[in-house]
Amino acid sequence: MAHLRDSDFERFLHYPLARKAGLDDDAIKAIETADHARLPASRSALVRYVTECMEDHRASAEAFFALREFYSQNEIAEITHLAGHSAMTAMYLASLDIPIDEGIASWGRLTEVRDAVTGTSD
Repeated sequence: MAHLRDSDFERFLHYPLARKAGLDDDAIKAIETADHARLPASRSALVRYVTECMEDHRASAEAFFALREFYSQNEIAEITHLAGHSAMTAMYLASLDIPIDEGIASWGRLTEVRDAVTGTSD
């Protein structure tokens, strides 16, 4: 989504998570450029599905059934929801010219930030 929507926020938020999940810069680049030859079949199907959803506003039956080989219908529903949410967030932030707040935007720091704001801890 970072590439499809040219979203600095999506890059800021998701690239560290991708690296934490074991993807290196080459794998991330292959996802961004939809270089299907360099992607495992399951990831290629996912990239195709999400790209079609974003570019065509719906995935083709072929993309759906290719993804269905690797994911359940519930997982595909979650993938579709998350892709839409990420696209909406990117649009919202870009349209309203909201800057990235690198100090507190990390999901991994949410408890720390909450505690600093409220003066409490778990």
